[in-house]
Amino acid sequence: MDYKTIKFNRDGAIARITLARPDAANALNFDMGEELNEVATICRDDTSIRAVILDAESKIFCAGGDVLTFAAAGKDLPATLRKLLDTFHPAVVTLSTMNAPVIASVQGVAAGAGLSLLSFLQFRYRQ
Repeated sequence: MDYKTIKFNRDGAIARITLARPDAANALNFDMGEELNEVATICRDDTSIRAVILDAESKIFCAGGDVLTFAAAGKDLPATLRKLLDTFHPAVVTLSTMNAPVIASVQGVAAGAGLSLLSFLQFRYRQ
C-alpha cells in the first residue's frame, strides 16, 4: 500500500512504521492520523506480526500537530482539532493495547502528538 505521510513495510514478522513528513518536522495532519490508525489496526489484527518498530525520517521524530493545518482552520480550530484527534487517538490506543511489542527509535524532538504516540511505551533504564 502507498501512503502519503508514513511508510509501512514488513520483513517477516517485523513491521516498521516510519513517520515520513520530514519537510514538516513529521508533524501530525489528517492524513497521518488516518494512515497511522490504518497501519496500527493492520499490526494488531495480523497475528503473524510479532513486533513493530516505530521511527521517523529526519532529525525530528515528531514536532506535534501540524500548525499550518491549525492556522488554516481559523475560527473552525476546535472542530479541526476534534477531527484530528478522532483519527489519531485510535491509533495510539491500538498501538498501546495490541499484543505485539512496539519498539520506538526516537531521534530529536518528540513534542505534542509525537510524545502522545510514545506515551504508552515502557521505558527501562539500566545503570
